[in-house]
Amino acid sequence: MTRYRNILNKYISDDHVRKNLLDDLKNWSDTVNFVVFWQERARTATVVQSRAGCSSFVNNSIMEVTPKSQDNVDQNINVIEQENEDEAFESSSGATTTPFIINNASSPALDRTMDNVIPTTPWIVGNTNITDLFQQYRQHVTTIGLPFPLETSLKELLAVSDIIFLAPMDHSSDMVEIFGQSTLNDVCNQVLGELMPENTAKINDSDFIKVTDTINAVDSKSISVREGKRDLLNLAATMTNTTGNVIERLANLLTKLPRLPILDTSKIGEVELQSTYFDVFLSEIIADQDKQVHDFGCPLGFGEAKAGNISTTKQSVNLDIFRLGITCKRAIERHDLPACLAFMINGYGVSFFIVSKRHDCLYTMTEIASVLRKLKFRKLLH
Repeated sequence: MTRYRNILNKYISDDHVRKNLLDDLKNWSDTVNFVVFWQERARTATVVQSRAGCSSFVNNSIMEVTPKSQDNVDQNINVIEQENEDEAFESSSGATTTPFIINNASSPALDRTMDNVIPTTPWIVGNTNITDLFQQYRQHVTTIGLPFPLETSLKELLAVSDIIFLAPMDHSSDMVEIFGQSTLNDVCNQVLGELMPENTAKINDSDFIKVTDTINAVDSKSISVREGKRDLLNLAATMTNTTGNVIERLANLLTKLPRLPILDTSKIGEVELQSTYFDVFLSEIIADQDKQVHDFGCPLGFGEAKAGNISTTKQSVNLDIFRLGITCKRAIERHDLPACLAFMINGYGVSFFIVSKRHDCLYTMTEIASVLRKLKFRKLLH
């Protein structure tokens, strides 16, 4: 009140007007709107401080579990993040193309990155030396014209960091130009074959029918949710670890997914999205209590989440995927891991990636699966 009175005394010369304004403030301060206004101000301030603290904590945690490499690509990440913060409002529509790296012949950061020693260990797929083609591809990146946008050049930016991004039937024109479409298909098939061999456990037809009948029975209210969950868990107990984990995940989803459609999915935030729809989905697949997979120690994987609403842009999603690739690469280097898992949640879809090391100057980041989650119980099996 004192501050408001001082402002009025300074800028309002009419005593009558000043008195009316003070009376209006006093009357408003006695209403519920006054209390709600200041409560919202306090809540907003708390959220801002919490988000800032969480971002700092996550960043510090990532740096603690990854090597503090001094190469120029890692240094560029901080510059990238700062540029994105400055241009967040400009790119909120998703249509704006934001330059990521100014790529030209005099770009010292990019040139120094390209000075890495070319590896002598070949990676042969069919009759093709992928190692040589990848080095040609990295050199080709330096010839790409301005600007160098994150929205369309994610694969090229990962290549600068010694990572070749592989997604079946989703290769950039620059990759196709150097590798060729058939070679890229062969590389994807070989990597996916190594990660998921033909003898990988799969659910058989009879078990699938049992799962379908159980979920349909719950949906039609022939049995209760608890009875349906019991039947699925009993079925999971008779299966191998991998398929059993998937069925156990379905059982947990019975108690999580809503029975009625969500009226406004844009109102769901990242925390609710992860905790309600993806936590049970991911925890049962990634963690294995019997094998003590998630004992504390070196990291086995990393994940990012975006709400998938109007505030989510292709730039922000690609930046998260780029960050995942770099973080997994650092974890592999520091802990001498054979591979590292990454997942990217974007709205109600989730993509899984495996980052693996071929040799010191060549890593693969392969998309192994992409799932679009349904937000309604009835569509669980669709």
